[in-house]
Amino acid sequence: MKKVILYALTIYIALINLTLASQSIETLKSKIIDKGATPLIKTDIDDDSSYEKLLKTQYEYILKEEVNIIKDIKVAENSCKIMGFKPGFTKKNKKKFNTCVLEVWQARLVGKKFVSMQSEINTKNFTAEELQKYFNDKLNEFYSVRNEQLKKNKDFKLKFNELGIKDKLEEVDYKKIVKYAIGIAAAYYISKTIFDSLAEAKAAETVATSKTYTFRNPRYVSFCRYGKMIYARYRLIHPTMVYCNK
Repeated sequence: MKKVILYALTIYIALINLTLASQSIETLKSKIIDKGATPLIKTDIDDDSSYEKLLKTQYEYILKEEVNIIKDIKVAENSCKIMGFKPGFTKKNKKKFNTCVLEVWQARLVGKKFVSMQSEINTKNFTAEELQKYFNDKLNEFYSVRNEQLKKNKDFKLKFNELGIKDKLEEVDYKKIVKYAIGIAAAYYISKTIFDSLAEAKAAETVATSKTYTFRNPRYVSFCRYGKMIYARYRLIHPTMVYCNK
């Protein structure tokens, strides 16, 4: 049964990849949003071709994450059965089983990665005033994307929390789990870009007081950090990486 599931997921990804070549930018954006993420932004040095490639890479990555999440949920289900939890025929048994599945996924499997990301997002913050002090409108664009993602994530979390009281984990519930997890990852990486850029800008300002160095253009900092984030997350060399050599 496990091999059948893995085979079906592999076929699913293959079919999706075959259709990606003919997708327009707007279609790709819609698909990314449907999976729970906010589309990556188009920078000043992106043309339509490079931006389309970026969106395709982001969407392919989300699909791979989706497969990993579903596989791990299946592992969690088997673990809970071994521990003595059974789906059974009563609502009480089903509730206990589903609660176990979600807890195992979050605490031991792929889900703990997203729990850790959410924890880091919760413990770090910055203000719009900081962005205005150190940066031009480019980092503010990243900031608006982050805020949009965080707003979505509140709804995803509510729906995710409802899974534990459902009668059973159905296919539609997998979609809720994917949105919950992907949303956290999307917010985490854009937040990290902003935090790293702010830290570098503050450090550069401190060094600049010695009059030995000149303050780096904040546009270069934010573009460079964005490019590094894209590469770290998707292994795609984005045009903004050229700013890392400035």
